Amino acid sequence: MSIVPVPSPDWLLKLALAAAKQLSDLAPQIKAQLEGNLIPLDFAVFGYRGTGKTTFLNFMRFGIPTEPPPTPSMEELDPFQIYVVGRRPVKVAGIYDVSGEEWKVHKKSTELTWPLWEEIFLRQTPRGIIFMVDHESLKQSKAALRYVINMIKRSDPPMTFWQRLFGGRQRQIARKNLKVFMLLVNKLDQWEKRSLTKGKILADYAEEIQDLHALITKNGGKYYQDEISAKDGTNCERAIQNFVLGLLAVSSR
Repeated sequence: MSIVPVPSPDWLLKLALAAAKQLSDLAPQIKAQLEGNLIPLDFAVFGYRGTGKTTFLNFMRFGIPTEPPPTPSMEELDPFQIYVVGRRPVKVAGIYDVSGEEWKVHKKSTELTWPLWEEIFLRQTPRGIIFMVDHESLKQSKAALRYVINMIKRSDPPMTFWQRLFGGRQRQIARKNLKVFMLLVNKLDQWEKRSLTKGKILADYAEEIQDLHALITKNGGKYYQDEISAKDGTNCERAIQNFVLGLLAVSSR
């Protein structure tokens, strides 16, 4: 008695062919990710107006000091690459250059707010944040940094079942995604005449630094601080390397 072979169902054959094609398509992507090209490198740069955010971002992009005009609002930058020691250049996209101009809740209020930062935090859910300060505008910079800390810590508003089901917990998602925070003290080129140091400047931020360190550590992330002059480029490359390597370390987990 001869056995007649049973033909494979068409759907099974199609599934096998699709799986084989998918694997072949993924091979170069997996190779690129292992080489560091596709590891997500997303971050936000915040800080009170005039602290050098745009100048520092330009150094990241072009590798040279620039003197850009103040940023009036919010602008998404074109994709760019950052060279990382020991790796191939990594691509950076979806980064915003955002104003540090404060808003008042209403005309008579003394409470300051930065709604554009909150928009970026919730929309982009950045993996890292660089917050820039300098030796000027201490009161405003402290208020801005405290705003960012509260922005990260704040809970989502009460939601219905359907809002929760369809991803309504934006703030919780953004907070969970944040793994690297760098406090960057700018305008190092102006300190000698004023007998200033990073330690002296950051002494006024002791409470904020303590809260930041606890917040990021609890989230399984890394906290950094450094001193730079975005105007002449001093220590900028060092700060960029430390920040990016921190991002790559948490993004590859």
